[in-house]
Formats: sequence, structure tokens, C-alpha cells
Amino acid sequence: PITVCSLKHLTVLNLHGNKLQSLPPDFEQLSKLQELSLAANQYDTMPYSICQLKHLHTLDLSNNR
Repeated sequence: PITVCSLKHLTVLNLHGNKLQSLPPDFEQLSKLQELSLAANQYDTMPYSICQLKHLHTLDLSNNR
């Protein structure tokens, strides 16, 4: 949900297997995020907001379209 974007100190987020196709527009507010799993969803391109996450060092996009 969009409320997850208010967790500004979140460092690890696992959204594996949720049939997601997009991220909320303010997802880049998770500026402390270091690890993100979007595996097994329905992405066919990488969401642009991920590029704004300067501290991200682990990203799992496996098993998408």
C-alpha cells in the first residue's frame, strides 16, 4: 500500500509474489532502502523510481515478465 512509503527509515522490503505491476509514485521516498525484492511479480520493465534509491545495493527482479 501507499502507506509503506511513509516508512522513511525502512532498509529492507520484500514484495515477492504480490502480482505487482507498478510502484507508488512516492516510492523513492524510501531513501534508506538497501535491499528490495520485487521477484515473482508482473513487471515487464524496471520501475524508474528504483533508480532514485541511492542506498540500494540488493535488488531482486527475478521471475517477472
